[in-house]
Amino acid sequence: MSTLDSFPRPLLEALAAHETLRKLGFTPDQIFIHQNPPPLLDIAVVLRHQGKQFAITVGQYAAEDWLDKWKELVELFNSKRLPEADFEAFYESSITGTNHVSLLFALQQKGIVPPGGSN
Repeated sequence: MSTLDSFPRPLLEALAAHETLRKLGFTPDQIFIHQNPPPLLDIAVVLRHQGKQFAITVGQYAAEDWLDKWKELVELFNSKRLPEADFEAFYESSITGTNHVSLLFALQQKGIVPPGGSN
């Protein structure tokens, strides 16, 4: 069993989206996680850049502890205790990992230019 298995998919998708935006050159202070209020409960990663906002909805998660689970996941990732091979395998199948070109196009349509290009 992977460490990733203890986290809900929407939070893993949020981490993958966050990392995709980081790889494009956006800074952590421009990227936020958000949960819509009931009844929707959508989890979204929100980018604020160049006076514009762009949201990537990554799924629904109804548990009240979503923010605690998110902080736990980020701590594991940042401390390098999350197995890199496991995360990379997940990333390749994630929403943003499989739709990288579409994401770049959507950012462009919104008038947002990634500072780091499109690596």
